Amino acid sequence: MKIKFIVIFFIFLYPWFLYATEENISKSFKLTFWGTEIGWFKMKAEIKEKKYKISSTGSSKGLINLFSEYNISSGSIGTISKDDVLRPEEAVLSWSTRSNSNRIKLEYHKEKLIHYQVELPFKNKKYRMDPIGQKNTLDPVSFMLWFLRDRSSTNLCKGGVRVLDGERLTVISF
Repeated sequence: MKIKFIVIFFIFLYPWFLYATEENISKSFKLTFWGTEIGWFKMKAEIKEKKYKISSTGSSKGLINLFSEYNISSGSIGTISKDDVLRPEEAVLSWSTRSNSNRIKLEYHKEKLIHYQVELPFKNKKYRMDPIGQKNTLDPVSFMLWFLRDRSSTNLCKGGVRVLDGERLTVISF
């Protein structure tokens, strides 16, 4: 009877314990130029039950004009597949300067971008694209999480990552 219980436990409950692991990542960076701090960047991520949530904030001051300022605030939520691939569901990217601001919202369904909203469209039409329908891409915030997560050395340099900010697609290959 005792052996049956142990076997049933490992067959049915042990995978649940593996699935329910939790991981928290918190990183902060100082931006310096010739020994002078000109800004900072912070990122927090929580991974729980194969779902992730990321938030990041940052600020910097201009090098030439010390009165200029740049602020970033962004976040993303999504899931992680069984083969450890990030699948974003929604992302919001915001930045502002003293004179300008922009906000981009991306929504995904089944690994495909289904909606995006940009307050201030990208001016350079040469590099602008219609992102609707793009598959297997990460938003820039999810890419930061992908970059900072621990992974085995065998999976470190395989293939590449497609990063989509709503108007531009960047392919990073290794």
